[in-house]
Amino acid sequence: MYAEAAGEAPLHDPLRPAAYRVPTSEQPTMEQEKIWHLGAVLLSGSRSVAVLNGRPVQVGETLDGYRVVKIEPGKVLLSHKKQTVVVRRAGTGLKKISSSPGVEEGSRQ
Repeated sequence: MYAEAAGEAPLHDPLRPAAYRVPTSEQPTMEQEKIWHLGAVLLSGSRSVAVLNGRPVQVGETLDGYRVVKIEPGKVLLSHKKQTVVVRRAGTGLKKISSSPGVEEGSRQ
């Protein structure tokens, strides 16, 4: 049987900070930060499309309350409650190999 049910005082956690309050539905909670994933960007002369969180979007469209402001190669700018959010495409981790001018493939320098 629980202490509260038996009419006794509830147990106190000695490690809990003195100012700690248990969240209730009545207390306002901070808006959680949205996690974005930019899957792809397609830019052509007539339109720009980005794939955000698996959904294709164009400039001017709204996704989960965020408005698509601009689509650029590798990033998308979103607007939400007077904030601008920049979502960048994660790199592949591959590095481009460049050769020195005048060096043939397979030759030694």
